[in-house]
Amino acid sequence: NREEMLRRQWLGIPYSEKSRLDTVKDAMIRFVNQRDGDRVGVVVFSEKGYVVAPMTTDIPYLASYLTLVDNKTLSSEGQTAIGEGILTALHLAKQKLYEKKKGQGRVMVVLTDGENNTGRDVYTALDEAQRAGFKIHFIGVEVQKAHDAPRLIEAIKSSGGKYYDVKDRTQLERAYVEINRLEKGHFITTE
Repeated sequence: NREEMLRRQWLGIPYSEKSRLDTVKDAMIRFVNQRDGDRVGVVVFSEKGYVVAPMTTDIPYLASYLTLVDNKTLSSEGQTAIGEGILTALHLAKQKLYEKKKGQGRVMVVLTDGENNTGRDVYTALDEAQRAGFKIHFIGVEVQKAHDAPRLIEAIKSSGGKYYDVKDRTQLERAYVEINRLEKGHFITTE
């Protein structure tokens, strides 16, 4: 924030670049701004999944809610339950999606910076989402080092989605650009 920047400047302390969370939010906002006419929802997760914004075509509304997510949003939780995030997003989608043929315009983008280590099984969640007709694109922030990464990557690919292992802002933005180019339809974004 501006006050912190001025305080650091006055004390002679260099102001640090954006936090990783701010970088992720900026990339997500740019991504959803390009989804003109699509219904997009946002779910965040740690040990549980939480709906930040219900499915909507009102992108400015969605972006305003994305900006409210901060490091305090899930501060009381310390684990990573990817399955919970996927299942929360799937429940939201089932409530709000128009009836369409399976797989038609149903896309979920999962973004995580942690290895699945709690909550409902991620593979069961992926299977359930796939049975509901969702293609899942997975963006992992250096998750490829996880012990079960090969199995996770294979499960993502079997849904028809892609796996992106990102290490910096440029790679994150490239992943979103590619997903945007590949997909047109209704989105649920889980972070």
